[in-house]
Amino acid sequence: MENEEYEFWLSGPIDGVPDLLQPAAHALLQSERELKKYTADFPKELFWAKTAGRASVGFH
Repeated sequence: MENEEYEFWLSGPIDGVPDLLQPAAHALLQSERELKKYTADFPKELFWAKTAGRASVGFH
C-alpha cells in the first residue's frame, strides 16, 4: 500500500520503467499525487480562469 506521507521515490523502483527514467517517473507520480491533494477543493470554474490577465492555475 502506498504511503502518502513520503516522497514517491522512497517507495522504490517502478516496475517496467528503465533505471535512467526512474527519477522522471517518480517526479511525475509525485506531481500527480500533490495535484490531487492541493486541488481537491479548488473550484473547477476557476481552474482555467485568467485572473488579471495572468496565466491560469491549469496552465501551470
